[in-house]
Amino acid sequence: MRTTFMQQIDLVMGGPGPEADISRASARHIAPVLTDLGHDVQLIDVDQQLDFARLRPNSVVFNVIHGRYGEDGTLQAALEAVERTSIGSDSAASRLCIDKAATKQVLQAAGVPVPEGVVVAADDPGTEAAAALAAADGLIVKPSCEGSSFGLRLVDDPALVAAAIADARTEVGALAMLVETRLRGQEYSVSVLQGGGEQLMTLSPVAITVADTYDFAAKYQRSDTGFSFVEDPELKQALSDLARRAFTACACRDLARVDIMADRAGRLHVLEINTLPGFTDHSLVPMAASHDGLGLPFLLEHLVLRAADRRVCRCKYHADEGVEHA
Repeated sequence: MRTTFMQQIDLVMGGPGPEADISRASARHIAPVLTDLGHDVQLIDVDQQLDFARLRPNSVVFNVIHGRYGEDGTLQAALEAVERTSIGSDSAASRLCIDKAATKQVLQAAGVPVPEGVVVAADDPGTEAAAALAAADGLIVKPSCEGSSFGLRLVDDPALVAAAIADARTEVGALAMLVETRLRGQEYSVSVLQGGGEQLMTLSPVAITVADTYDFAAKYQRSDTGFSFVEDPELKQALSDLARRAFTACACRDLARVDIMADRAGRLHVLEINTLPGFTDHSLVPMAASHDGLGLPFLLEHLVLRAADRRVCRCKYHADEGVEHA
């Protein structure tokens, strides 16, 4: 596969958050693929904030800065302010989905099932947080705004929630925390891809098997994490439908990964939405694309061309309005 529409692509990686190395791994994994497709790729490593002078005038910005700054709407808003085209969700959807508590509210309002939970403010030690939650199956403590399961803690005794929050904050800082009832069923991940006419397609749902929980170590460091593809047609359809509903409710764009978990009875709940999923050799979106016969080149080309089309539409709009636009 080789593109017939060569694009200048500024591949932006790194960032100020704890996922900077994962971001760089994503970028280095996809850069040669984009080059093989015939695109002109420039890698830009970001420390704190992107220096916009490093962007080429007519490039598509392919942002893979996961988590803080690159996935929380900050970079997206800055790019929008100067009318630069980038892949992925806009600033509003990115800002929403990085905040797990806010995402839960939007999903609940749309009738999408989510785990029961409470938010603990950044200045709250969390002493009373678990009082309203049924803890028969235990609780989970996690930062409301962080990625790759940083700061995730499992709590069997509600009396230990405050201690778990304090421990998690030693890892992620003084962030607001989310305390949720722990679901004990199978965990799944479903990639949603926005196509032409804004139709949504889902890649094959991935079932994730881990010794305890799908935390950072299970994602990127350990070798005992198992992945399989859901074959049961009814379950596959239910997961796909739920993922599309979540994607639509949060107004995501281009691509997102929806993490879903079942309870003991098999009832499905959306855990979170990742608007900028990883592209490393361990990542679930490339894994699902390969399984479905699409492959990483097709997936990347699709994202680039969607972003390029938005640039063309914007330039046409300015031309129609009589405004000069580079």
